[in-house]
Amino acid sequence: MGATLTFASETEFEEMREMMNKLREKIEKIMKINRELAETLIIIANLQEKILNILRDIRNEVGQHSIILQKHTQILEEHSRKLDEHTKILNKHTAILKKHTQILEEHSRKLDEHTKILDGHAEKLEDHSQMLQTLIKDVKDIKTMVRRFATDIEDEARESVPYYLREVLGKKIKLKRIEIKGVTEVNLYGITDDICVIGEVKTRIGLSAILDICSSLINLYEKAPNMLRKKIILVIYGLEITKIAEEYARKYEIGIITPRGILIKPKIRKLSEILEICNEIRRAL
Repeated sequence: MGATLTFASETEFEEMREMMNKLREKIEKIMKINRELAETLIIIANLQEKILNILRDIRNEVGQHSIILQKHTQILEEHSRKLDEHTKILNKHTAILKKHTQILEEHSRKLDEHTKILDGHAEKLEDHSQMLQTLIKDVKDIKTMVRRFATDIEDEARESVPYYLREVLGKKIKLKRIEIKGVTEVNLYGITDDICVIGEVKTRIGLSAILDICSSLINLYEKAPNMLRKKIILVIYGLEITKIAEEYARKYEIGIITPRGILIKPKIRKLSEILEICNEIRRAL
């Protein structure tokens, strides 16, 4: 019985390509902002360390001055009792105090400069905070878009793959997503009397997709064997495939289906045979 292959129109391909380009541009923009933000944070951290070192130096100098002033107070008390004898010493102390005043005035000037610098940093931090909030919003929007995109691809796969598999099975099989807690998640799952279809859905099919589908089968066999049948079909649906993944899929006859149709026709194998193949793939990768 002949099966009719349905191909996506050129317009649909263009829309999908445009969507992927926009997604890549958005991700590149976020990565650029992340790099700029990281560089700014490094600059801020360096400035903060310099400011802390300056403040520690000032604190040490002020402490030393406090000790000196305390000693001067004791000396001045002694001079009050012997004012005539220690006039020269008192003048000397006056000169020292004047010098200290100049030092304190210089410290005040530096503190004013540091305050201005800190005010500038506060403004920059406020700007960065606003940028970060914008970035967080953009990331949330992208996550939402990616989730929706992934859901759309899975929905498309559950609708398209059964039609393409009619060429292999001779009939249409209903596919669904299953999740067995603590065992595995399968994007595409369907059964007939003696055949079980296990499938993965990926935007870009790489070696990880082949490992994932093998792991799903082995986990089901070990922890939920009742979900399987005597014969197995492995199939992966995606928008594009890497060269190395295509080589492995052709070697082991794992089905590859894209919106354009069947790229690699899947082979129906006995459960024991496909388990041996999956273990071989896992050892190789």
